[in-house]
Amino acid sequence: MRRTRNETSDSHGSVPDLSSAHPLTRFRHRLATLLAPDPGRTPPPPSPSTPPSPSPSPSPPSPSVPIASPPAAAEGPGSRSVAGLWETVSALGGLLTVGAALLVYFGWVRTATLSDYLGFDDSLIGMSIQDYMLRSVNVLFGVFAVVIGLALGAFRASALLRRSLADRPRRARLVRGVLASAPGSLPALAWSITRADPGWWPLAGPCSFTLGLVSLCLALSLPRARDPDPAGWWRTPTGVLLAFLLILGVFWSAGRYAEYVGRANGAEIARELSQRTSVVLYSARNLQINVQGVRVAVLGDPPRPAATPAPKGDGPPELRFRYTGLRLLARSGDRLLLLPDGWTYQRPRLIVVRDDENVRLDYGRWR
Repeated sequence: MRRTRNETSDSHGSVPDLSSAHPLTRFRHRLATLLAPDPGRTPPPPSPSTPPSPSPSPSPPSPSVPIASPPAAAEGPGSRSVAGLWETVSALGGLLTVGAALLVYFGWVRTATLSDYLGFDDSLIGMSIQDYMLRSVNVLFGVFAVVIGLALGAFRASALLRRSLADRPRRARLVRGVLASAPGSLPALAWSITRADPGWWPLAGPCSFTLGLVSLCLALSLPRARDPDPAGWWRTPTGVLLAFLLILGVFWSAGRYAEYVGRANGAEIARELSQRTSVVLYSARNLQINVQGVRVAVLGDPPRPAATPAPKGDGPPELRFRYTGLRLLARSGDRLLLLPDGWTYQRPRLIVVRDDENVRLDYGRWR
């Protein structure tokens, strides 16, 4: 009867009663139930002892904790104005640095050329960097004014050309070609002009080449078919290289101009030597200045030999020698650089005297 009741219950789809069956029988039935496919029945969940299978995809975040994305950097008018101001300050600082270096270089070249013309080395003057700068300002003031005017004119010309050639590509190509050929055409033109007087070519050559580089900058700033708005061309490697060459051209031109000014100043000193400040030198001992144009007079007692020191005492040493026919060139510290009245370009002479207690100097000048 029990078996018949179990078969009847199985035929109706109910679960058989295996409470009184053997444990092995219950295990087999349980295993068969788990392995048998039954689409209308949900499989039981795995036992806690079964390890969970690894899942490659991460679990989604909890909806209660929102994930905030980093805010994007907003570029407003304030940030753009600050960036433009910083760029302007940086450019101004670079120009001031180049200008200061140009003043020092110009002063050094001018002093070296002047000293070479007068027949001595510039190291005898012993100028400092501040002296070079101060002695260059009065000469380069006009030059800086011309350079600044040319730069402003170049910026204005660039804006006008870009506006007028925006919708004329053929004319723009022609203008770019003419401006781009200026670094070669302008020196050639300067050479042909200075053939009558070759002495001007050492100055005209660097200046014309530098102006040609400025024209090349104008050509690169004009719109092209591939780049209709080349506003930042100077940030490219070509622009950096061109800026470097332009700085070299400016220093080259300044050096040539400094040589011209130094030679002109030397010729002016030699031509107007008699109008410079005269110096009368009194000394306690014989200085043995045997130079053409310098006159020596012995004062008081007979002279002592040059190796004999002046007598020591409480008062100043007795000045026994007087030298005239000297002209003041420059003063460096306690040293005086003097030129004799008989100075000539073929036989230049320079007299260096230390201003101490053993000498006295009288200065005079005719008006």
